[in-house]
Amino acid sequence: MAKYKFKTKPYQHQVEALKVLLRNRGGALFMEMGTGKSKVCIDWVAAEAVRLDERAPGVRCLITCPLSVVGVWPKEIAKHDPFANNEYMGAEYRIINYDKVWRPHIYDEIVEWLCEVPPDKRLIIADESHKIKTYSSRRSKAMHRLGHYTEKKVIASGTPVTNKNTLDLFSQFKFLRESIFGTHFDHFKQKVAVFQWNSPVIHRFKNKKWVRKKTQHLVYRIKKDECLDLPPRTHEIIPVVLEPAARRVYDQLAEQAITEWAGMEVEAPHILTRMMRLSQITGGWLKGEEGYRKISNAKIVKLKELLDDFQDNERQKVVIYARFKKEIIDIRRAVKESGYYVLTIRGKNRKRRERIYEVFERIDLPTVLVVQLATGSEGRNELVVAREAVFFSHDQSMVHFHQALDRLHRPGQLHKVTYYHLLADLTQDALILLGLRENFRAAEMALKYPKMLHSSADTAQVQERRSGKKKKKKAKRRKKTAVHPRR
Repeated sequence: MAKYKFKTKPYQHQVEALKVLLRNRGGALFMEMGTGKSKVCIDWVAAEAVRLDERAPGVRCLITCPLSVVGVWPKEIAKHDPFANNEYMGAEYRIINYDKVWRPHIYDEIVEWLCEVPPDKRLIIADESHKIKTYSSRRSKAMHRLGHYTEKKVIASGTPVTNKNTLDLFSQFKFLRESIFGTHFDHFKQKVAVFQWNSPVIHRFKNKKWVRKKTQHLVYRIKKDECLDLPPRTHEIIPVVLEPAARRVYDQLAEQAITEWAGMEVEAPHILTRMMRLSQITGGWLKGEEGYRKISNAKIVKLKELLDDFQDNERQKVVIYARFKKEIIDIRRAVKESGYYVLTIRGKNRKRRERIYEVFERIDLPTVLVVQLATGSEGRNELVVAREAVFFSHDQSMVHFHQALDRLHRPGQLHKVTYYHLLADLTQDALILLGLRENFRAAEMALKYPKMLHSSADTAQVQERRSGKKKKKKAKRRKKTAVHPRR
């Protein structure tokens, strides 16, 4: 560490995180989005190269990450690696997305590439490691096998545990250090989970102190509020009233799991399928075996009003998040009618995605970026040029939600950030947002309390006020602790 010179000046928390990685030959960076995990990882790789004192780029680093982040890493390496342009020092990188790691020909090629250097010169970084939280998935199994080729590994995620599920940690630490929790998932599950009587359903989790004690020497945790001075961010609920026809169809499907409209019958007996169909209805579409039927324009009308307000306030850049493809088509049409230039990030334009982000960041025109939640919510830094984001619809992924929030609220943001949530009144929209903000599964709540499928938008607003009060109380406690520390 003493010999290593940073290319870009680090924050104090990044120096502390780097010390943890160097001390343990790797580790877990559970740092909130926007706190600079990528810089810490790059500095770790470069510092390891310096520590080996090799006068040649003999160190090889494999970076695995989601597809949406693949294009970000080369920019981060060029920005933070002191040896990025040095042919005689530093590391050789290879970046690959998780969906390719498990493919046999690519996996074999990666192993061959790593094994061309000695074990102490092999490094692996699992970025957004929550992507390998499911221990039985193909990508997780491939990462577990890759982990055997080196001890120098890092897992990095701002959301390592979703919905308070301790089981998410097993697969990530199996890749990092098998000695922490062992190799048998069932043993770990019995250790940390309490089951309902004569049922495989988990009632609650236990032994959290044991989990913390086993992992604390490898883990560095920090939140943005603890280390960064960022502008405030607020959430605004925009209630939307469905048209009578859409209201009737929604109520019928929510209560009876079957509905009929415009000659098309829709059945959704399973709660997850039903909630997806209900979300499509609030977004304006009904989907059945015959295809799609347009059923509502309520949200689009509200969105146009919002866009008009943004123009009146001379907002140059706006981000809109949506879940479904049909919604994105409607949104693009509405944005064009409002006079904004429109760009779109979705699954189809994967090859052009880097160029689209670059254009959004640099273009000097009033521009709206429409982002599909499952595709573009992770790992991007270009969205800080916007100060407003509109959630046209939500999915039930807590990871997508919090990643989407932090695309705007991160270092580089100079203004107060406002998130607008379009919630159809007396629908499940409020329940889903509540689940995302309070970290619980909306589907399980809907199954337990079916009336929650008809929540009011006021429900989310009441919860917003409650969470604000909780944050103020926590801030007061932190101040008291700082002034009068415990002895």
